[in-house]
Amino acid sequence: FTGEVGRVAVEAATRRDVKMVKKCLRVTFACHRLLATLPLSGKNNMKKIGAAKTNLRKIETIEYDLAVRFGRKGPSIAALDDDIKDSGEKRSRNNDDDEDE
Repeated sequence: FTGEVGRVAVEAATRRDVKMVKKCLRVTFACHRLLATLPLSGKNNMKKIGAAKTNLRKIETIEYDLAVRFGRKGPSIAALDDDIKDSGEKRSRNNDDDEDE
């Protein structure tokens, strides 16, 4: 999953969409944090945690590179949190409208 998010981040970076890259970074960070806190054992699970960490580092590098090249024109992290909450509320309202039909 984090690999797909990384691909979205790369595609967004080519459009210089700092906001989307930051969202991808937050999602990947949340996934890595969740995987790291689960009581997982075994070789395959450790590979998945390592892959999530690698993808997190790659997206961090992309975000840093955009900031260096084009400045920090993107919104603050607090603004991203508000956007994510707003989009979640819009989706839940749309699902409620669909159920009424």
